[in-house]
Amino acid sequence: MWHPAIKDMTIADALLDQILYATHRIELEGDTMRKTDVDNSAQKDAD
Repeated sequence: MWHPAIKDMTIADALLDQILYATHRIELEGDTMRKTDVDNSAQKDAD
């Protein structure tokens, strides 16, 4: 995905390395909000 967009594999790899190096992983617990949005939409359609 990165290589075709940037056209230079070395630059693409370097950019991806920098992006991943600067990230923080956040693990969330509980149900997803997407699930509740879908449930609410289905309920509105039923009414």
